[in-house]
Amino acid sequence: VPATQAETEVGADVAIAGRVLALLDIRENERALVGRVLLLSLLLSGGNALLHTAAYALFLTEFGGEALPAIYIASSIVGVLVSFAYLRINERFPLGRVAVGTIGGLLAAVLLYRLALGVLPGAWPIYGLPVFAALSATLKVTLYWNLLGRLFTLQQGKRLFGLLGTGELIATTAVGLISPVLVALVGTVNLLSAAAVGFLAALLLVARFVRAFATHLSDDRTTTAPQTTTPRAGLLRNRYVLLIVGVLALYTISSYLIDNIFYIEVEQRFRNADQLASFLGIFAGVLGGLTLILQAFVSGRVLDRYGVQPILIAAPSLAILWMAAYAGAALAGGPQAVLFWLAVLANLSIVAIDALDSPGFSLLYQVFP
Repeated sequence: VPATQAETEVGADVAIAGRVLALLDIRENERALVGRVLLLSLLLSGGNALLHTAAYALFLTEFGGEALPAIYIASSIVGVLVSFAYLRINERFPLGRVAVGTIGGLLAAVLLYRLALGVLPGAWPIYGLPVFAALSATLKVTLYWNLLGRLFTLQQGKRLFGLLGTGELIATTAVGLISPVLVALVGTVNLLSAAAVGFLAALLLVARFVRAFATHLSDDRTTTAPQTTTPRAGLLRNRYVLLIVGVLALYTISSYLIDNIFYIEVEQRFRNADQLASFLGIFAGVLGGLTLILQAFVSGRVLDRYGVQPILIAAPSLAILWMAAYAGAALAGGPQAVLFWLAVLANLSIVAIDALDSPGFSLLYQVFP
């Protein structure tokens, strides 16, 4: 009887696993690879979330929110330069070596930053931390989707990329919610050490990918169809393209302004680095969870029912609503707590905007060849 009961339990577990795979549209021969790729996303995104929390908590405590515009400018410049260098390196070396080198470089940089904060006098090492956090996020996203493009076919990508894109949101949510516990145990500065552990685990996993999928990650690339290019001058004369560029530029500027207001209010409310790190971690966790829910259950349905235009109009309207309330409260000399929560709600609206209008913007690009 015990053997029969054990067999029954195993059979039930197998049936449940099969239903889960069918629900997620994962084939049996893809299960191991999908699991490893999701684990890589969790490790990279978790390490980056810890790095981001520590960077902004330390920076705001030392320099205040008024110094953030210089960080935004520096992040943009450094991001463009490093992205250009990354593309050039990716053209010259196999993706497997690029992946190992990129994650290894991030790990080394995090460890050097942690060492510098421990031994060097003054606060100047902190100044570059937010720039490095932004650079890490850019490289993480670029590398991850490059790997996915090589490890999966086009047909697999249509089924699985939505699922594989949730790893970042899950990691951000989980790490954000446990950040107060980590801060209480090890302190804000040592969140960098925790980030290094995540990057180290990701490096070991990528090294296994390189060995297991050497043919996929080599530099032998076959072209299945002739590539055509559209003259850039012609695109710049296209009114439709100019409208898209203009909307994105205005949206980016507005996002930076709301972001800056948010960090100024947070820095005024939480004067201690550990308090800042705890709040920013929880806030990042809420953002990740909200984004996951909106992308999984809301954005597709809203887009299917109402189309692109109402979403693109509603998105900036939501931000205007909160920032108009913030401006009115500030001009009226409203209490700091009111300004703080209005800034929080405005920042949350940015997440709602991204989750709702990102698919809409993707559809706008479909008219191009």
